Amino acid sequence: MFWAQLGTSFVFWLALGAWQAWRGPSLYGKASQLARLPRVGAALGALILALISLFVPIGFMFKTKAIDATAMSLPVWFAVTVIGLLFVGLQSFAMALLATLARDAAVTRSAAPASTSQDSIL
Repeated sequence: MFWAQLGTSFVFWLALGAWQAWRGPSLYGKASQLARLPRVGAALGALILALISLFVPIGFMFKTKAIDATAMSLPVWFAVTVIGLLFVGLQSFAMALLATLARDAAVTRSAAPASTSQDSIL
């Protein structure tokens, strides 16, 4: 039963990731409106918050033996699924912010003037 519950949760997590990818252009547009430094801070904050939101509750559940190797109760399974959805959402948000930073760094902001024969040494 445990693996069936985790498999079902995994389907939800993949669905959220696919939905985030589908709405990516909208998210990129909103993220691009922020200045560079707030984007860096928001991405870093989202990554740290994602780690905290994943490991703290799951660690607490293991410590209190709410999760065992055979099955999870319905409330615990629901909590695990929601924690995973929060983790995937925060990771997707952080990666969208980081992708806009990479895109901005790769795009040339102004065109270089064309060279002419007068510019050459010969």
